[in-house]
Amino acid sequence: MKHLFIILLFAIGINVYSQNKVIVGKPIVDKRIELLSIVFRLAGNQEYSATKFKRYTDDIESYFAPYKNHKLIRFAKELHEKRSIGFDAVMTMAISIEGMPHFKLLVQNANTHLEDRWRNKDVVKFIKLLNSFYLDAHCSEFFKAHEELYRTLPERFDKVYTNLDINWYEKFYGKKLNENFLIINSLANGGSNYGLHIESESGNKTVYAIIGTWTVDSVGLPSYDINNYFPFLLHEFNHSFVNYLTDNNKFQLEESGSIIFKKVEQNMRKHAYANWNTMLSEALVRAAVIKYLKDHNATDEIVQKETANQINRGFIWIRDLVKELEYFDKNRDKYPTLESYMPQLIQFYNKVALNIDIYKTE
Repeated sequence: MKHLFIILLFAIGINVYSQNKVIVGKPIVDKRIELLSIVFRLAGNQEYSATKFKRYTDDIESYFAPYKNHKLIRFAKELHEKRSIGFDAVMTMAISIEGMPHFKLLVQNANTHLEDRWRNKDVVKFIKLLNSFYLDAHCSEFFKAHEELYRTLPERFDKVYTNLDINWYEKFYGKKLNENFLIINSLANGGSNYGLHIESESGNKTVYAIIGTWTVDSVGLPSYDINNYFPFLLHEFNHSFVNYLTDNNKFQLEESGSIIFKKVEQNMRKHAYANWNTMLSEALVRAAVIKYLKDHNATDEIVQKETANQINRGFIWIRDLVKELEYFDKNRDKYPTLESYMPQLIQFYNKVALNIDIYKTE
């Protein structure tokens, strides 16, 4: 099964340099991502405490141990306890700052990317303390010691990256791609992955797929197996095309979404999806991944495995949601964009809410 998937993806993959209209930057390690991951690891956030890449995380624990009581770390703990700052809220801060070692917000309206969990006064205080921590903890020395690692490890991700058909997103969603796409290999985040974006004051949008590291080889270095990582890369880029659709239709989706969420809440919270809005965005993203696999001639075995995986995670209506996406794609003369199909998806979720107990039984 594993080798079949690899052969399939290499057969259907599109080299981003020679064939794609839209260029995706080669994978890199972003020191802002590493720094914020380190800060919230020291603060005790469970999602930033993975040890999958033990050679690296042991270095973090050893090097930064003397700074666990730094003012920044104490404030990060407070933000987590009082404002639930964690998961994507941490990564949105990471992509919203620039100017190492003297950090500042990348754009004046960066606060709009930081969600309501980040209060303005907290942002100002956090960045001020981050600048102090960077100097006090001699972070530049830690990064310098790992420069070779940061340079060479993304090359191991190439076999995943070169198979991404980025133009599928434009074709499927009906939305012209004007964004810059970046793939970030996060070395300290274990199995956590994030799909985020930030828009500059001039309107230029950068879309991030921040991919964690959760497998290593016999010598303890990351092994980015295509079977393990490719679906997550697909997943994270989808968020940029999906989340705003759910956000823009909150009023119409709230009733059905709330009913469904109550029935699958336990499973959703296991994966840190704390509300119906996040759940519906995640469901659409996951259905889009399955649609991508089908559009690229994945075998039925692969499609069914991915579908079963999503059902096990609590998205028990995923098969019917994929059928909705297939119907949308077959009627592009009537629905040129997925955004234009949202009224039908709203009706779909009304039906799912009425039949959610049947879905659970099945």
